[in-house]
Amino acid sequence: MLRRIVLVLIALVVLVVLAAVAAVVFIDPDNYREQIAERASEQIGREVRLDGPMELRLFPWLAFEIRDASVGNPPDFEPSPLLAEIGVARAAVRVWPLIRGELEIGAIDFEQATFTLVTDRQGRSNLEGLFADDPDPAAPGEPDLSMLQTGAVGLRSVSVVLLDLAADTRREIVVDSFDMASFAADRDIDVSLRARVLDAGESVIDALGFSGTLRVAANLSGIDLGNWEAGLNLPAAGAEVRAEGDTRIDLSADLVSIDLPRLDLRLAMPDLEVGLVLTETLNLRLDEPVQVAMPGAELRLDGQRLDLGGELVLADPVRGRLQVSGERLDLRTLAAMGGTDETPPDNGEVPDFSPLTGLDFRAELRLDELVLADGLELTQVRADSHLVDGVLQLEPLNARLFGGGFEGSAEVDFNEDPPAVHLQPRLSGVLVEQIAGLFSEHAPVAGSGDLSLDIRFRGLSPGDILASLDGSGQFLLSDGAVRGIDLESLIEQELTVASLGNVRQAFSGQTPFRSLAGSLQVEDGIISLPDLDLAAAGFGARGTGSIDFAADQVDYRIELDLGESLLERLPSRLRSATGGTIPLAIAGPMTAPVISVDLAGIAERAVRDEVGRRLIERLERPRSGDRPPEEDEHETDSDAPVEDEPEREREHERTGRQLLRGLIDSRERRSGEEEAQADDDDETLEEDEDSEDNGNDELTAAHL
Repeated sequence: MLRRIVLVLIALVVLVVLAAVAAVVFIDPDNYREQIAERASEQIGREVRLDGPMELRLFPWLAFEIRDASVGNPPDFEPSPLLAEIGVARAAVRVWPLIRGELEIGAIDFEQATFTLVTDRQGRSNLEGLFADDPDPAAPGEPDLSMLQTGAVGLRSVSVVLLDLAADTRREIVVDSFDMASFAADRDIDVSLRARVLDAGESVIDALGFSGTLRVAANLSGIDLGNWEAGLNLPAAGAEVRAEGDTRIDLSADLVSIDLPRLDLRLAMPDLEVGLVLTETLNLRLDEPVQVAMPGAELRLDGQRLDLGGELVLADPVRGRLQVSGERLDLRTLAAMGGTDETPPDNGEVPDFSPLTGLDFRAELRLDELVLADGLELTQVRADSHLVDGVLQLEPLNARLFGGGFEGSAEVDFNEDPPAVHLQPRLSGVLVEQIAGLFSEHAPVAGSGDLSLDIRFRGLSPGDILASLDGSGQFLLSDGAVRGIDLESLIEQELTVASLGNVRQAFSGQTPFRSLAGSLQVEDGIISLPDLDLAAAGFGARGTGSIDFAADQVDYRIELDLGESLLERLPSRLRSATGGTIPLAIAGPMTAPVISVDLAGIAERAVRDEVGRRLIERLERPRSGDRPPEEDEHETDSDAPVEDEPEREREHERTGRQLLRGLIDSRERRSGEEEAQADDDDETLEEDEDSEDNGNDELTAAHL
């Protein structure tokens, strides 16, 4: 009995095989081209055309090959490229497993195929309604891939085009080759890819490559990508990216989770090399919203090592946190990126900061040393920042800088156009020559001291900053020197009244001081110093001036008040001409101003002093009509009514002298045209007095 059953089964198998052979031999699939295309069109809701030859093979695979096939767009869709154009497509099914009721798919190949995904001007996609007549899916159950096996899958010259007719953009992903070995669940499968990306015909990603092993669980609970390597080139930036690692995708729960226990990412540019190595597993949760957690990583920047940690939540707004710590970070390499010293052309485009309004991001910076530029090095850096609703706040901001301490706050409002910036830095115990060294090799002042600022500006380019810079501040320096003039040297040269006009020199020598204090005002990029006050051993100085960064000009007027010891060393005529005060003018480019003696200032002061002295002497000199006191003793009683007249005259003289001194002091405080006019009036009055007294004295100002 058993033998008969076996014989019947063998006979059935033989009949099936013979039927299949007969179908291959006697049936031409080209005869059924229209029926196949019509049936396919009904299934996907698109017109399917089979314009090329069709082939059918039997052993060892039931293989089917078509050429020159195409799939159209929906009937009412805007005229656009076809959804799919296929040069060659091959698929096969192994015969014997099929007879046993098992599905073993053979090799699948596509060659010279283009798939165009179009979004029309109304925002519709040509993928909408695809497989519209597909029946309802079966009740969900645990997947079982244990019985599924496939042959190798290969793609050659397959393109996926993303076309947006409304935005008039075209992006193309070209798969030069894709190979996946025969598939079986719970088994390592070799995978490799070579591709590139073009935007409007220009290559934006070149030499994109990937290789690794793929393992899929039979119940589809997880997918592993092990020991993978990837790389790509960015032609526009001249950059090369390389990466390797391991990836696990967990599909066992409703929430998809992706873990990267190992990742080594490297970016190479002409002037920069960056690396990122995970020290702890990175986790990506495809939740609502998506969350990324990176508890630990190591960033390598041109050989520098930084420790990173943070998280990102892709919500509305996007929330994030980043922690950066390390020994040293030198940002000069980042500033040099681009490899050119030429200023980029101004094409009138305004940066779009609107995406920043959708962020809520916090960052913490902890560095032992931070180098921002040549000569600008910060140590013990501690900074916290918060970007929310388009406003970036940095507070607190602490560091050691220029040999002293730095603390303060900063705020950048990206909602303004251009962005508005508010800075409040406070420096204590800093070395001024190090600060000045950022702008010039010739620092005008040396010493240490304190500086506090409260400044605002708009824009982020140097031109915009200088044009809109406004604010105020105070400074106090101690134990330093004013460079560019050596007062001791001037005195030792035995200056005379005639030689003052020859004092005109660039930076040379220095004058030490005990303290230098003042305030500053900034308006439209011009810094004014209204109350400069200097104290030194044996002399002092007061002054006012301004610095115009946009015009690269400095303009100061400073008065040096000589002490007794220095004053005694001046020639008598110079001492008389200056009165112990030498006015200086400092003007010219910021990097090399010229210092000269303000002769006009000396002359004006000398005129005022001489006029005042002569007027006072005139008022205090006894008049010819006055009687000597001894004559009063011989006055008779008849003269009694006029005994109070001399006293009244003396009282008038005292009052006159007080008024005159007040007028002279008032004149000294005047400036500009009022002071010049007052000096002219004094000179006229002096000439009248000289004529009346027949005086032959010369004004000290005449020597100047």
